[in-house]
This record gives sequence, C-alpha cells and structure tokens, in this order.
Amino acid sequence: MLDKIRDGGQETNDHIKNLANHAAVTIIGAGILLERGNLFTDGAPPRTRPGKAGSAPPGHERGRAGQFGSRFADLQHLAPFSITTREQQRTWMALVRHFDNNLILLDHQPNNLTLQHWRYLHERTSGYIGALAMLFKEAAHMAMDTGVEALTRDILDSVVLGHDDEVDYAKTKARRQAAARRRTKKAPPASGQDAGTG
Repeated sequence: MLDKIRDGGQETNDHIKNLANHAAVTIIGAGILLERGNLFTDGAPPRTRPGKAGSAPPGHERGRAGQFGSRFADLQHLAPFSITTREQQRTWMALVRHFDNNLILLDHQPNNLTLQHWRYLHERTSGYIGALAMLFKEAAHMAMDTGVEALTRDILDSVVLGHDDEVDYAKTKARRQAAARRRTKKAPPASGQDAGTG
C-alpha cells in the first residue's frame, strides 16, 4: 500500500489522515520495522538521533513531520514466541496446530507436525509467525511438487528461509550439538566397557 518510491509515502500518509479526519473509525496500522520508515513522520526521513530530525524533503520540515505519527496512541512491538515455560509451549503448539490442521495435502496426518516437530519448528523459525507461515507454505509447495503430499522432516529441512532465520537456526543447531557432545563425554561408560576404550 505504501508507495514510497514517488513521494516517500507522503501521498499514502495524506490519504490515511483524510480517512481519519472524515470517518468515525479507529485506524490500526501494522507492519514490520515501522519505526525505521517514514510512515509516522509524514514522509520525512525518520529521526536518526534524539533531538535531530532527518533531512526533510521540501515542504516537510520538522514542524509538519510527525503530525501523522501523533495520531497513533502507541507503537506495540511484538516479540517472537518463546517456549521457555509450559504455558508458552502450549501457546506455540496451538499456533503450530493452526497451520498443521489447515494443510490440504492428501497424505498429511493432522496434528503430526504439532506433536512430533513443534520444537524443531520453533528452532527453524526462532518463534516468528512470518517465518513459520513461510516454512509451511514453501514446504507444502515442495510436497506437492514431489508428489509426497505430506510434510516430512526432510522436506521441512530443504526449505530455505530468510537469511536471519537461517543464521539463527545454524547457531541453535551448533549449541544443541555442542551440548550433546558434552553430555556424551560426561556419561558413564556402558557396563562391561573400560572407560579408556569408549
């Protein structure tokens, strides 16, 4: 919706302001990294340092910049889902179940991904809904293209997500593997084996 190429988003800002002025509605904006853009500064570049305004285009000096942003009561930041507590795990599993049960693949078993791979899905996506949706979408396309008609771990593993998601997952995998190696070193030798030969 935001055409920032032509006018830095000014036309869109003006349109939303007109709606707010003439309609008895509450406007709720949603997006990614909104505070870094110019939506709340009426088309002027966002402030880069406290007390300093970015270089505004002609007609959008500091006095006008921010009028639109002042109409929004608060900017809410949504954190990724965490699975530290049981309650958080149940919440994450409910989200996974929503995607899981809405897959339309011939050989897909409902709740399979929720029950078997909920933790893996969290590791792959770092708890971000957008990454989870992308993973399910891309994996479903691959399943249909290959004729498997179900989401398997191999198919899920083959999906490449965004750069940040892949970097986070690689770090998580490395930590998990290091922890497994430490546990293996600490484990007592199996009965009948000499500790020096294991």
